[in-house]
Amino acid sequence: GHAAAQATVMIVEGDAAHPDIASLTDSSGGFQLGGLSPGWYNLEARIGHRTARRSVQLGDGESAWVEFDVP
Repeated sequence: GHAAAQATVMIVEGDAAHPDIASLTDSSGGFQLGGLSPGWYNLEARIGHRTARRSVQLGDGESAWVEFDVP
C-alpha cells in the first residue's frame, strides 16, 4: 500500500470518555490524536466515501502505531 495523505482520522468509539477530535494525515500518512486515556479505541480513516477501521489499545502515557488500508 501507500501512505494515505489527507485522510481524516477520528475516534468512533472507545472504552473511556474521549474528546470529539479528528486529525488529517500528513504527506507520509502520519497523524496524532492526543489527550486519550488508557483503553481500547476504534479509529476510522476516511478519504471521500472510502473508509477503513482499526482498533488500538493504549496504556498509560503510551502512543501507538496504526496503519490503515483505505480501499
